[in-house]
Amino acid sequence: MGNPGRVGETGLVHREIPSRIRAAVGWVNQPDPAGSPVTVLPDGCMDLMWIDGRLLVSGADTTARVAPRSPGAKVGLRLAPGHLPTVLGLPADELVDQQVLLTEVPLDEAGRRAVEHAQNALTAAGPRVEVLETLAEQLGIGAATTGFADAVAHRALLGTDVRTMADDLGLGTRQLHRRCLAAFGYGPKLLSRVL
Repeated sequence: MGNPGRVGETGLVHREIPSRIRAAVGWVNQPDPAGSPVTVLPDGCMDLMWIDGRLLVSGADTTARVAPRSPGAKVGLRLAPGHLPTVLGLPADELVDQQVLLTEVPLDEAGRRAVEHAQNALTAAGPRVEVLETLAEQLGIGAATTGFADAVAHRALLGTDVRTMADDLGLGTRQLHRRCLAAFGYGPKLLSRVL
């Protein structure tokens, strides 16, 4: 993780902030009025974001996309591949290439209360990564088991072929593919290319 070039620098002032959450990086984008839209490159990560007064979850991207400028600051918490779907209870492939209001994600009662509290805190205090970190902790990020996601991401970074990866994990290639779709939003081959 930790790819400072993920978001282009033209058109905004982008700053990454170390997070108290394992496998996460906070970020802040301050708009540059003279700048142009920015290109966001795929990195396998998913983000919790506060943009234009809305709390969003951003699924993993499969291709580069242009992020439109907005008048206010944007803040986010970028989570390592495979770390967000577990706590949302939503397969990652349902969020690929999308940004969804967090209030539209089917969470349990405690999760809904945590989202509502974060929404109120961000509205009152403005864009702050700390609020997103607290929300992430309340949703269970960091406490959730991500052994599979970490093991696959590590092998994908090394360029391990799919058959060897499946054998290493004691899975068939089809089972590996299905589990990768749920954890990352795409299969192991595309994950290797993206990472």
